[in-house]
Amino acid sequence: MSDELLVKINTGIATVLSAIFPGLGQFYNGKLPKGFAFFMIGGLLFYRAYIFFIAKLDPVVFVFKGFAQYSGIFILIFFVILWVFSIIDANKDSKL
Repeated sequence: MSDELLVKINTGIATVLSAIFPGLGQFYNGKLPKGFAFFMIGGLLFYRAYIFFIAKLDPVVFVFKGFAQYSGIFILIFFVILWVFSIIDANKDSKL
């Protein structure tokens, strides 16, 4: 007899957790390194988007003058791509 504890992972819960914030669904699925990577990258992108759109304190303005007006949009696009990929990945991993 095996000493392993089998836990049924609910696909809906994993998907909703990743929809709340990238990485949470991966944590729920037991994929800790992947969840940590999604969570940290998502957190960094979310913070940068907050700085650009809400606080209006973007330090990129002083470095890339031509790119600065678009940097917030690029950060937001990368965050949305990461978010969608995190949702799809959590859903896929929960079905394994």
